[in-house]
Amino acid sequence: QIFAEVLSDKIWNGIRYEAISKLQDGIPERAGWLNTFLEVTWNPIMAPTLNQYLKESINAKVKLNLPSILPSFTVRKLKLGMKPPAIRYILIQNYDQILTHGKRKGHNAVQSATIEAVNNGTQQTEIFYIETGMEFLSRDSLIIAKFGAP
Repeated sequence: QIFAEVLSDKIWNGIRYEAISKLQDGIPERAGWLNTFLEVTWNPIMAPTLNQYLKESINAKVKLNLPSILPSFTVRKLKLGMKPPAIRYILIQNYDQILTHGKRKGHNAVQSATIEAVNNGTQQTEIFYIETGMEFLSRDSLIIAKFGAP
């Protein structure tokens, strides 16, 4: 209950003051509210869940694509660290903004995919582009893997 109260106070106050939509102008949001959320939930919830999910996902993908010269590869331990990633910005654009703000590097591919989606029957109102800038600051990240016999 105390955790929920801290989460509630910190997150909702942050959202109230910082999560003002800049969707109209396609301006990136600083995402302070999301960083607050990550700080509060990282160690008790997010990191353990992501550590396990990533470990299982990596092992499954590697198992399917393991080269014949390597008998086995297993991630034994994966730790993202005690410090959450920092979200530097979030940019959300709707269909019209995708087509008119396409001057950023790599955005032509987004525009092409958007046009293709509409041509294949996707409604314009269902199309959004989301871009984030993240920075991982934790110095205690760890991956322990085993090569060779299982």
